[in-house]
Amino acid sequence: MRKLIAALAIMLAAIPFKTFAGFVSWEDGMTVAPGENLEESVTKNSENELCSAVVLDGALYNETGGGFKFGKLSAGRHCAYIVTAYSDGTFEKNNHINFTAAKSITDNCEDFENYSKSTSAWIMNAQAKRSAPAATNNPSYGKAMRIKWAAGQNPTLMCQSLTVPTDADVTAEADIMITDAGVKADVFCTGIRENGSFDSASAVTPASLAECKIGNAKITVGQWTHLRYEFNIGKRSYKLYVGSELAADGSFPDSIRFNELRFNVSATGSGYMYIDNATVKHLSTDIGDCIKNAFFYNEDGSKENDMCSVSPSMRRLSLEFSGTGNIKNTDIAVFHNGSPIYNFDCAVTDAKHADVIFPNGLEPGSYKLDVGGKYQLTFAVPGENRETLYYDGSGLYSDIRGKSGQITACVQKCDSGGSVSPITAVYTQDGTLQSISHNAAAEVHENEILKIFFWSSATDMKPSAPSETAHAPKRITIPRTNSLFEQISDGVTETGPEFLHDSTGFAQYFKKTVCFMKNSRNFWFFGQKLKLHDDVRFENGKIYLSVRDLEALTGAASGSDDDYLPAAEFLGNKTDMQASENGYMLLLSENGEFLQEDKSLALGSYLAAQRPNADELAANNAKAHPKIYADSNQFDEMLEKSVSDAEFKKLSDSIISDANWDINYFNTNILNKSSLSEKEKISQTMELVWSKHILEAYWAYRKTGLAKYSNYAIKIGEYLSSDEADWKEKARYNDNGVKTAGSNFLMTSGTMITASYIYDLFYDELPDSLRQSLLTVIYERGVKAGYDFLSGKDRENPWARRTDNWNLISAGGVAVGAATVMNELAAADRDICAKALEAAIRSLEYGMTSFMPDGGDMEGAAYWDYEMFWGVNQFLECMDSVYGSDFGFSEVPGFLETGYFMYDMRRSQSGTYFAFHDYNPDNWMRLYPIMWFAAKTGDKGLYDAHEIYGSKGAMTLKPYSYFTEKCNIGLKNDKIYSRAGVAVSNGDNAKLFIHAGNNNLPHGQLDMGTFAYDYGGVNFASDAGAGRYSDGDYFGSERYDLYVNRAEAHNVYVVNPDADGGQVLDSVSQIVQLACNDNEACYKINMTAAYADDVYSAVRTFRLTDKRDVLCIQDEIVPVADSSFKWFWNTEQNVEITDNKTACLTEKNGSQKLYLHFAANIDFSLEVHDTVPLETSTRSQPTEVLPNRGLPKRSMKKITASFSAEKMQKVYFTVWADNNPGGEYGILPDIGQ
Repeated sequence: MRKLIAALAIMLAAIPFKTFAGFVSWEDGMTVAPGENLEESVTKNSENELCSAVVLDGALYNETGGGFKFGKLSAGRHCAYIVTAYSDGTFEKNNHINFTAAKSITDNCEDFENYSKSTSAWIMNAQAKRSAPAATNNPSYGKAMRIKWAAGQNPTLMCQSLTVPTDADVTAEADIMITDAGVKADVFCTGIRENGSFDSASAVTPASLAECKIGNAKITVGQWTHLRYEFNIGKRSYKLYVGSELAADGSFPDSIRFNELRFNVSATGSGYMYIDNATVKHLSTDIGDCIKNAFFYNEDGSKENDMCSVSPSMRRLSLEFSGTGNIKNTDIAVFHNGSPIYNFDCAVTDAKHADVIFPNGLEPGSYKLDVGGKYQLTFAVPGENRETLYYDGSGLYSDIRGKSGQITACVQKCDSGGSVSPITAVYTQDGTLQSISHNAAAEVHENEILKIFFWSSATDMKPSAPSETAHAPKRITIPRTNSLFEQISDGVTETGPEFLHDSTGFAQYFKKTVCFMKNSRNFWFFGQKLKLHDDVRFENGKIYLSVRDLEALTGAASGSDDDYLPAAEFLGNKTDMQASENGYMLLLSENGEFLQEDKSLALGSYLAAQRPNADELAANNAKAHPKIYADSNQFDEMLEKSVSDAEFKKLSDSIISDANWDINYFNTNILNKSSLSEKEKISQTMELVWSKHILEAYWAYRKTGLAKYSNYAIKIGEYLSSDEADWKEKARYNDNGVKTAGSNFLMTSGTMITASYIYDLFYDELPDSLRQSLLTVIYERGVKAGYDFLSGKDRENPWARRTDNWNLISAGGVAVGAATVMNELAAADRDICAKALEAAIRSLEYGMTSFMPDGGDMEGAAYWDYEMFWGVNQFLECMDSVYGSDFGFSEVPGFLETGYFMYDMRRSQSGTYFAFHDYNPDNWMRLYPIMWFAAKTGDKGLYDAHEIYGSKGAMTLKPYSYFTEKCNIGLKNDKIYSRAGVAVSNGDNAKLFIHAGNNNLPHGQLDMGTFAYDYGGVNFASDAGAGRYSDGDYFGSERYDLYVNRAEAHNVYVVNPDADGGQVLDSVSQIVQLACNDNEACYKINMTAAYADDVYSAVRTFRLTDKRDVLCIQDEIVPVADSSFKWFWNTEQNVEITDNKTACLTEKNGSQKLYLHFAANIDFSLEVHDTVPLETSTRSQPTEVLPNRGLPKRSMKKITASFSAEKMQKVYFTVWADNNPGGEYGILPDIGQ
């Protein structure tokens, strides 16, 4: 043992003791000014140091010219540390600091530009007045002040008093020049004493100029020199810089207060002295629009703020913003090693605070947080097993590209405190292993990338497979112009509305970007819209391009025998661009910065869509009426099919039956009802009669020839064109200019389409006067009024640039109306009509982004049906019939998949859908949109899945006529709609619906985490859906006082129930799929953002297991304080609490049962309530929660579990749902991992 100890002592003695390098002037918590070139020096504290480098915000800087030069920093938070390489083959990281670049405020700057020569300026003492200074020219800056004095004089020149904040760091600076080596002067600042006096005793930091020197800093005669004083108010210290050289430093007395400051020059000797740009600045405690504070919370709840060394177990990043900006509704993006990541959630608590949640922790590497393109934060997570820093004889590097010669690997684990030399491996970019040892060496070749990895032991190593090539190939530079592809011009009218985006804006914003997307051959190429030679393939979430197109893009051979290659891998690995793929779009960027989601959505819609101009649209609108649904030939074909095809005959008969019902109802309840005034008849007609009713009447008219059908359409046309018909196309004002009613272009659009169907289908049957009246109102009150919105003239409602149902319905209606009447208008009106159609097509690019990337609709099932029936489908049907084109909209990623969204939202019981957000479960969905998508995709399975849900209706005539055989190509058991925040999973007996998404939407509710569940064909868990739109200020300030919009109305929970809505409004979350196989489907939602005021963490997990026949829902919650909880399950079925751990749900009017088994690690109680507000809610709604105007009411019951938890106590609350009345059920502590 003694020998072993002696040997260890000898070994330890041979190891040199390390003292770490340090910053010369930087320190933790310091504040620096932005906009200035930042420099620093590093001390050398050990003889065995090879070199040191500084890592600032994740970027590595080597020493140049005796110091480190970093350029200019943006205002906000920054981090830095030193990494040092030692001669024994190790390196260490140390001196981690966080600091702030503050906002520099100029309090006063005198540049003398407003003075003429020989003009006195500034305040001088009596002696100086005997030789008045004069303004003269500064070759670099313009005019300057010349100080002139005779021998024996001692002039003093001083700036006007300047008021500066007492708690701010201050800088005073000026440019000076001397004309003679004999000039002597003190250039100094003076502050006000605490008692208010101002005299020489309060002078601070004289810069004594003598013999062409200030301190050791040289001043050159005849050249301008910059002086800068920096005052640290808190430490009562100063520094004086001459140029970039520190000339003096010291302290100043507590008696000096910088509520005022003066800049003085006291000169003696002979000659002249010039002074210019005398400036006083302070570093504002309000550092502008930037991230003011950032705190990192680990999984155990501990808090850190070292941005250079964030723990991999960090779960929540809490941000505080400063400035005037508002971060609400702002996108947050996170980049890891330059590539975007998506496994995080965001919670914006108010205009100045946000949390970014990382549910799975963080991988080692550098991270950049980007908030709306305006705020940035950089932080680093150190690696535990490897680093990529190495020494090449001159400096430390993290990547070598384009260097030639030898490099020597000098590496050590960054968290190791000793001098152990780990095993090192050197790889080329293509995976070729060059060498492996404790200290590896390798050659670097031109344009090659080498990466050096190290491991603490050989067992940790996972080397890449060697490649046949000795060195990585040169990276290809993609030519920034390419004439091998067809260029797609916009064709937009030059005088078109600037209110809508055009290609100029896209070209500027995306000028360094290349973009490809699924479904479309159109692609974006450095500011141009081009077309690929071959189709894009989309397989397993990846975009594939043909070898022909890849070679044309790069100008280089692919070296592959395949026809298609994965584009991201080929272009990202072999070219000078960095690639990012998001499931529907491939983006290539020069600098690794990728687009915010809203920008990529807009680009995708723009790439897919065509932009016909007004002249083309006018010239190609040549068809005779009818034309906007189908032309005469198409109607003739369908009429023939209604005789020869038995199924089509059934459809035809049902449409005629519907038309007869429509006419009878209209005659009985409106036309012949004596109790109604003429104005009331018109109003009710506009609410009840739609375009589908007109098409039903037309089909019945063509089949039977009976006049009652055409007379019905004529009477409705008279009502719609009446002066008393309120189209709501614009706001109304009284004689005093007071607004009495707003516009509602949703109503306008529906009325315009109905009037257009009458005008188009019954064109030959209409009396001449009515035909002219309809032409006038469609144009004046529909198309022309819509063009006012599309051109930005009328901005009461900016629907022209919205991305929701308002855009799709309003712009779609304008397009249908314009295409209908364009040919019959006078020349000037026809020109406006064509421009309105052009603008409407451009406007729809905004709304079509709502279906990207996968077809989900964030507004829910009801508004999907509404916008499809009234907007999208009738618009596309019209464009296809009139122009033979949908202008590329079917290529928008996700659009053709959106029919499956409605298939997936179907509940088990007939006619019902998942009722998240504003959806009334009693709405009867229209089959036309589903039929349209079934025909467009060729998937008759879509139609068959919905056929039982109601009458097909006349609008289904065209799509139904397209079917030739049944197929089923797109229906799946499991699906996540990412932007909508919805997931669905199916089993043989069970169906699970989940919702996360965004709480703050026009039709959103506080329902993050809600669900619906069907078993055995029965809806056992249901959501509240929409309330009465007429109840209170439904879309205004009272929205979250209304029961159905509060968390308590949904299948979620509330923490510490009070008058607030129960969840955070500005919160967003994603659904993460944990498992998907034949036995189970498992999903997780991080709901922390929704409960950010009350919890440290909140995770809800759904598990459909045991051959997808048993549902387990578990909530894992950690409250920030002692808290009470209410947990809810809403159902339309009968409920009985059998004991305090079990509830039995029984089908109303049936026998199917579902048992709920509750388990938790805390005590809880179960109760059954009506669906009414809690006593703590601010405002109640009637017991009948769900009715929306005249629709039937539905009663529900609510199972409520009540429990409490202590501060930071982790709660597991679990419910199992199956058909077993007994058994043992418990919590699953690891279900959410």
